[in-house]
Amino acid sequence: MIAYHRVGYRVYFGVRSGAFLEVFVDPVHPCVAQSFDLNCSLPKSKLTHSHLSLIFHMVQPSDDTSRSRHHRTAYIPGGDLFIEVQSFTLIDRTLFRVHSHFFTRDSQLFNARFNPSATPGVPREGTSQGSPFRLQNVTVGDFEKFLWVFYNPTYSLYEADIKDWIRILELANMWSFVEVKAFALRELEKKEDGLDVVQRIVLYRQNQIEERHIHRHYVSLCARDTVLTLEECRALGLETTHLISAAREKLRAAPSDGGTSPLPQGIEPEDVQRMLSTLVNRN
Repeated sequence: MIAYHRVGYRVYFGVRSGAFLEVFVDPVHPCVAQSFDLNCSLPKSKLTHSHLSLIFHMVQPSDDTSRSRHHRTAYIPGGDLFIEVQSFTLIDRTLFRVHSHFFTRDSQLFNARFNPSATPGVPREGTSQGSPFRLQNVTVGDFEKFLWVFYNPTYSLYEADIKDWIRILELANMWSFVEVKAFALRELEKKEDGLDVVQRIVLYRQNQIEERHIHRHYVSLCARDTVLTLEECRALGLETTHLISAAREKLRAAPSDGGTSPLPQGIEPEDVQRMLSTLVNRN
């Protein structure tokens, strides 16, 4: 028999042929049912009450820790902070045991959440296997790489792919790890390949990097020989595109009074029309 593993009710219909028809009823949304015809030899139209016997079976929810497994290396004896990473299916869970020192020292978010519970008898979040911090929208691999910043076995040698540093930056920003965020930024600035200038600007702005760190990348766009592409304009947004385009025009135009940018002598309206037509057709 096919088992449908989900918390809820299972209703089994036994038929004379020995086959089964299983109907799953969701206790949260009882009006929604899913049925499975398991090779029943009788047409569904001929299944009558005389053919069926009902057996109701209540499927109890599993214990919160029954599917949680210890991480193979980052479940550290002596660690006083328990963190659980859920898979995107919310079925598999991995439990990490680490030292709270790194988290409460560097993150205001974790420091606030790790404070003693205001309710007597209720354990602090993250202090035991039964009440861990639960992280969502993050993979086990993501969190492994983030922990690597604190537990790097090679100490001062931090060699990682640019994609890893991007993810570390994103998590540090999301969890308010100020020093880790600054560290990831420094490592990203060392790497020229893997991120073009526009991608880097967008990444830094999405993660609230200070403008002083982005300024030199604006300068790079203004100084390069080629104009912004349509895709780059969309990524940068209207205001930044206007800023870059205006700077490029002023840098390349002949000096004039009043901030105007007159056309060079000899350019006729027909020339402007042809140029616009070329640009429109290209895009």
